[in-house]
Amino acid sequence: MNSLVKSIMVTTLSAVVMLPTTSLAQEDAKQGIDSNSMKNEMVEEASKDVDLNVIDEREIIVKPKAQHSVSLAKYDVQKKKTEPELADLGLSVVKVSPSKSYEATLHELQRDKAIEYAEPNYVRKEAGGVAARVNDPNFYRQYDLKQINWSSRYVPKSKPITVAVLDCGVIRNHPDLKGKILKGKDYIGTEMTCGHGTRVSGVIAATYNNGIGLSGMNNNVRILPIRASQATSFRSTTIAAGVRYAVKHGAKIINMSFAERKFSRTEADALSYAYNKGVILIASAGNHPNRPVEYPAAYPEVIAVAATQKGSKLSRSTHGKAIDLAAPGKDIFLTDKDRGYAVSSGTSYSAPLTSGLASILLSRHPSLTPPEVEYLMEKGGYIPKAYRTKSGLTHTYGYGEIDVAKAIKAKLPASLSNDVGDSKKRSKEIQLNTTYRNKYDLPGDHDVYKLKLPTSQKVKIEVSQASVMDPVINVNGKIYDRRGPGRNEVARLSLKAGTNYITITEGNSHWSPKSYTLTVK
Repeated sequence: MNSLVKSIMVTTLSAVVMLPTTSLAQEDAKQGIDSNSMKNEMVEEASKDVDLNVIDEREIIVKPKAQHSVSLAKYDVQKKKTEPELADLGLSVVKVSPSKSYEATLHELQRDKAIEYAEPNYVRKEAGGVAARVNDPNFYRQYDLKQINWSSRYVPKSKPITVAVLDCGVIRNHPDLKGKILKGKDYIGTEMTCGHGTRVSGVIAATYNNGIGLSGMNNNVRILPIRASQATSFRSTTIAAGVRYAVKHGAKIINMSFAERKFSRTEADALSYAYNKGVILIASAGNHPNRPVEYPAAYPEVIAVAATQKGSKLSRSTHGKAIDLAAPGKDIFLTDKDRGYAVSSGTSYSAPLTSGLASILLSRHPSLTPPEVEYLMEKGGYIPKAYRTKSGLTHTYGYGEIDVAKAIKAKLPASLSNDVGDSKKRSKEIQLNTTYRNKYDLPGDHDVYKLKLPTSQKVKIEVSQASVMDPVINVNGKIYDRRGPGRNEVARLSLKAGTNYITITEGNSHWSPKSYTLTVK
């Protein structure tokens, strides 16, 4: 990464930055996936503890508010090259001189009333370990495929599914990936020496029944390689640009085998955009057992994957309430950068196993949506007896270790036919002093209710918990999420006369067969 950064010409920033009138953030708000206020709070919270070790070259990402101009010359920062996918949205990347306080400059930018947000350009780390070389590649080494009940008979002959691998690049001439690698995008431009992306791609797409090497999950996959890293570090801006490139070039799944602790609004907006375009997002949870789930896996639209090992036992992996699924990540047999093979460990390889399963489900049923694919994978998950809970959800396995056979046989919930609409047009009208019952039917479900009042008045909105779910209340765009999983959520506020919209979601985008209740008094 440093070689790329050093090669970029740095100029003094004196230009005025303008934002297009139609912004992605506005689209997100209409979709009901997130709110600007909540994202900005997360940006500011993440920025309180500035750690330059996880920030790329003292850089800051700046996004002006809609139809506002910002003169950044007064902040004495230097302009850096911005990926075109982000420059088109009005974003700029600036560098703070070592002679100035990075933290003070960041907070000054955040206080500028013409700026929607300013945040560090974070660096994410790959979530895989060091590879150990082997000389005799063979299917018998792939305990992981046997453990998740994979079989080539589950993969239909169908139109290839495009899976974007956002990583450090993919070796095109590997014999097990012949004909599988699309043109893709290289944001780095230097000689490729990293094998991580080739390992990840082989888990998904290595050709089986070709008499050599190993078996990938799906023969009917094409890998869209997006080179966003020189080696092990991924900048927020390059991640966001790569996600948008993947959407534009037809990816149905984006695999992200890297992780770091800090929230990034730039990444969050790009991932919301991809999700709303129907793209399945899958990421490694991280390799630190004592940390919460890391980003990008921790974003609500992303499927967070923890690691297991042989025998479905837990491996050294990040755990927490945001975990969705688990997959083998210990001693995984892999394609490698020099046309050879290797063994490595980490959630880096749990994620592509899950991406492979998602691609199989799409191969079989191309009309499935991202929440439906995630639900089927989670419905088919396996949790060892010692870790099972009444809710069917744990902080270690999520909904369980993936199981190909069970996921293929799983059915979507019958309750979908009675689900409350997910938009204002499809909202359910409710009355005061009446209790309504519904479910979080699918991952990312958001139920929109409409309350009409003749006059403004104070109300109490209460949502009961459903098992270990985390109820979140959104009232006319304002978020209420104070109590956490397993507890009722309450909002006390004044509502205006006329039509008010109340949206109920689950804080970690989880689903439950149990009902929640909504009451407005």
